Amino acid sequence: MPHVVHVVSTKYDGSPHYAYDARLVGQVGPRLELFVPGGTRMEGYRGSLEIRVDFTAVFYTDGRWYNGYRNHWATRRLQIESYANVSLPATFDGRELRWIDLDLDVVLWRSGRLALVDVDEFREHRARFGYPPELVARAEATADDLLRAARIRAAPFDGAPEEGGRSVEIVPIAEPWRAACEALWEQRWGSPLLVSRGVIHDARALPGFVAVEDGDFAGAVTYRVAGDECEVVTLDARREGSGAGGRLLDAAIVAARAAGCWRLWLITTNDNTAAIRFYQRRGMRLAALHRDAITASRRLKPEIPEVGLDGVPIRDEIEFELILDA
Repeated sequence: MPHVVHVVSTKYDGSPHYAYDARLVGQVGPRLELFVPGGTRMEGYRGSLEIRVDFTAVFYTDGRWYNGYRNHWATRRLQIESYANVSLPATFDGRELRWIDLDLDVVLWRSGRLALVDVDEFREHRARFGYPPELVARAEATADDLLRAARIRAAPFDGAPEEGGRSVEIVPIAEPWRAACEALWEQRWGSPLLVSRGVIHDARALPGFVAVEDGDFAGAVTYRVAGDECEVVTLDARREGSGAGGRLLDAAIVAARAAGCWRLWLITTNDNTAAIRFYQRRGMRLAALHRDAITASRRLKPEIPEVGLDGVPIRDEIEFELILDA
């Protein structure tokens, strides 16, 4: 059974910040993974409150100046996917984990929006508590590093390891992964050429990301930005249920927001029921049904089969979208 860890955080002057109990569910070297179920009581500087969502907290005892949190689900009001606190390095004695909060937080919303928050609080406490210049420089540099990590879904924004300790890292498409991408497109789509809404795309020429599971190629996503909209052209995970597909879609959402897009959209076909379920679980909405669109697509790419998954005839394009307004 995972044992209980008491987590205590303070401000730089030693005043209380937050304290709560969590379950230690993973420890690999200096990395501690704590699970906090919804309903847990948290004592803080604003009084006692009940935590509304399940979340995973990740701390490090190797001198890192941050810790991270990831929601397992969101309420209608709370749509934060994950965030990281800038802090002094944590200490852990086997039962109690302690850390000092340095105010700055990097927040990643489920929509892909990214922000550095509590900058005003950092400035206020810098003056009130007398933060040394070297602490200020280290805290600000850590915040910059966390923003860069969040944009590409690197640790601590890469999620918890999958069952068996495997974790998914997302990196831009580059060597040595290009050959693996082309082999995957050939396997899944017959070639790196794909058709959507009457336009043929060459995935080799598109920007994108690769999922890497413990050093192994796990999938890829490509996208194209046209004006203020972003289309996901390909999204493929080699192993279903690995978490790679979700992380890849998240990376495309972050890229779309960074490009100033208000909408992310994609096309799947009527036979791909697994993809239809997946996109809806990720918050995407059905935008349009393009009946018999595959007839026109076959004129551009004749190798599109007549019959697809589960013996279903491939006839229609289904358009999903995510509005990036949050």
